[in-house]
Amino acid sequence: MVLPSIHVSAVVFRDVNDRVLTVRKRGTEKFMFPGGKPELGESALDTAIREVKEEIGIGLEAKQLTQIGEFEAPAANEAQH
Repeated sequence: MVLPSIHVSAVVFRDVNDRVLTVRKRGTEKFMFPGGKPELGESALDTAIREVKEEIGIGLEAKQLTQIGEFEAPAANEAQH
């Protein structure tokens, strides 16, 4: 059975000790990187920038980000995705 897909953009924040910042939606148990789903017509990069601003209040510019890959995994907070 093929499950429906959800596309998200996420940002990995690392400090000098290689610790990473994670977030958790209210009422859930899973931790994840800041990010989320694109709005209609929005690029992956624009999604990442917007979601980080909305979730943790950090303004980013495209030149500060480097794509590290595309990954597939079961959705943490969306059953059957």
